[in-house]
Amino acid sequence: MKKMIDFLRVRPMLSCILGLVISVASIKILPGGTSLQEGVVRMLLTATMAFFLYFISGEKTLQACDNETGYVLKVAAPMLIVSLLFGGISLIGSAFTLPFRQDWLFELLSTIYMCLFVGLFEELCFRAIINDALVYQFRNFKYVFVVSAIFSSIIFGYVHVLGITPDTPAILAQIIGKTVSTALFGFALLILYWKTRNIWACGLTHAIYDFVLMASDAIFESPVSAGGYVDTSESGVFVAVMYGFFVIVDLVIAIMIWKKVGKNIDFEEMRKNW
Repeated sequence: MKKMIDFLRVRPMLSCILGLVISVASIKILPGGTSLQEGVVRMLLTATMAFFLYFISGEKTLQACDNETGYVLKVAAPMLIVSLLFGGISLIGSAFTLPFRQDWLFELLSTIYMCLFVGLFEELCFRAIINDALVYQFRNFKYVFVVSAIFSSIIFGYVHVLGITPDTPAILAQIIGKTVSTALFGFALLILYWKTRNIWACGLTHAIYDFVLMASDAIFESPVSAGGYVDTSESGVFVAVMYGFFVIVDLVIAIMIWKKVGKNIDFEEMRKNW
């Protein structure tokens, strides 16, 4: 075991690739289940990703777990407001049209649990591990953080639609819209990770964002399956338009966070001392 740890510690990109393969394979191969079951899977993956991140960064990221959490939530307020707006609309609309779930309280608590570990897992895997591996492997490359932003954001966006076949123009438009929107969301959180190195605060922000959007499905009986990111019905065009709208919103938010935070980051200093 010690030999394996020593082997991985001096090969950050290998640790990164192994972590990504395990993550994507686990999500795609393991069958979907209840919110509680999904939460358990993501909890185990969170622990696994923390393990791989330790190979790459040692204790540095763990030591920053309480660094400027309030600051991260404050700067991320625009994205949380957006989720509150759309989640609130969904909640109010469902309250007037749909019956309560019989087990709504249990499902709500299960959704909180699931969202917490989805947020932590995805930030560890698609933000911290990819960024840190690239920085440690290519520290001498001046634009390593640009490469990190591109790779981590695109991978994070695409993994949400991985395996979906673009059979129609509407599905293709949804795939592109979801990928770009999610990539921009991820880039905004990556900026905050660069600023604070507090991946746990980024995970908490991510979890709150997801939960607010999913609360309605946890409380009310919905005739439409919440699984998947692509709608193959006649509503697919509308979903594609909505993804286009979210691309614009997420782009605006990413620009706002960059102007507030990113422009003040000393990347040259960070490249040397990350």
